[in-house]
Amino acid sequence: MKNLFGTPVSRLCAAYGPVLVLMHYLTWNWGRISLGHWPRPSLDDPNDIPGLWMPYFLTTALGLLLPFAALIPLVRAGAAVAAVTRQPEKIGPVIEAVLATALLVASLLFLRWDPHHVTAWFAD
Repeated sequence: MKNLFGTPVSRLCAAYGPVLVLMHYLTWNWGRISLGHWPRPSLDDPNDIPGLWMPYFLTTALGLLLPFAALIPLVRAGAAVAAVTRQPEKIGPVIEAVLATALLVASLLFLRWDPHHVTAWFAD
């Protein structure tokens, strides 16, 4: 248990959701700096804002990795559960997978809630 998120894959899976939210907000803030006002959904397209191509591209690329970021913890959890049935003291990877999945779900729910209309602006 002391090596929670000990492997690089575990760290990447756990960080994916919060980093995805952070990248959306980074792109939105970069748009604010470029435009001089907060980007508005359906009016300020991220593709048309000068100087926004790099964070927009990185956020889009990160979003395309979502299926893998969701699948890896689930596969690791399945393998870990199989190992736990043989050795109950090996519960750490199961906890890692559950926490990574919980962080991903919480991040996606936050993006779905979209309190500042960042996701709506980014996706339009």
